[in-house]
Amino acid sequence: HVKKQPAAARSGAPGQPPAATPSHAQPPPPVESPDAGRATLADLFQREYYRILADTPGSTYRFYYEESVVSRSDPSDLGVTPPVTGIIAINHKILNCGLAHAQTIITSVDHQDTASGILVVVAGTMALKGEPMARRFVQVFMLVNRSNSYYISNDVHRLLDTAPAAPPPIAHRTLAACGVPLQHAPQLVPHGAPNG
Repeated sequence: HVKKQPAAARSGAPGQPPAATPSHAQPPPPVESPDAGRATLADLFQREYYRILADTPGSTYRFYYEESVVSRSDPSDLGVTPPVTGIIAINHKILNCGLAHAQTIITSVDHQDTASGILVVVAGTMALKGEPMARRFVQVFMLVNRSNSYYISNDVHRLLDTAPAAPPPIAHRTLAACGVPLQHAPQLVPHGAPNG
């Protein structure tokens, strides 16, 4: 469930960077679910997060609070991109790191309870604006509970190399992983095809 922000509490117009936010005025919690199971909460969260990132990326900052820490990396960064903190810097990073309006296909969502909240790991592919091929990615979120609502306290996103066009057949991947040379792998014949 997404909570609408009252007009008086809005930090900025949709699609615009928020105005400076006093440390006591936090954006409203985007996910409110005190008794939902952790797996359901993690799934609801990731669905809403990537929907907003694709549709209205200028509103994504509302998932964070002033103390949140966000990192975005690309294979070319070699891991040296410094993280940002604070609503204004986070909003700027989200809007300018190339992920705004990305079309995302999620392949896995994993979560673990922690002493301070829920750790959520998301993997999938992103079709980025202006790039000819989808990119694989992994993103890790630390969701913390504040007044029965969850915020992102930490967010690490890494783009990986471009997504492969098609994986090798499962039998070949499995046999190669087991050390069976592919030239000795049995040939797979599609159902209904003549054996020759």
